[in-house]
Amino acid sequence: RLRLPDTEEWQHIGRMDGSDLKVAEGETDIRGWSVRSKEGRVIGVVADLLVDTRHMRVEFIEVATAEDPAHHIVLPIRTAVLDEAA
Repeated sequence: RLRLPDTEEWQHIGRMDGSDLKVAEGETDIRGWSVRSKEGRVIGVVADLLVDTRHMRVEFIEVATAEDPAHHIVLPIRTAVLDEAA
């Protein structure tokens, strides 16, 4: 599990796992989905959703990398293209 930065910018970012936060009704929970590069290379799997608790909106995805599932990275969700068919 990745340690989130302890800075002012991150003080309102919380993990969905291990909290009372839930995916909104009618929205898709993407934890467990594959993460791929634009070229189609598998980067890893969505391990957790990181929520801006001020706005109750997912801002980042935490990804367990394909090379080493114990190694996690954080990617902004706004750069992701979700493909439920993939």
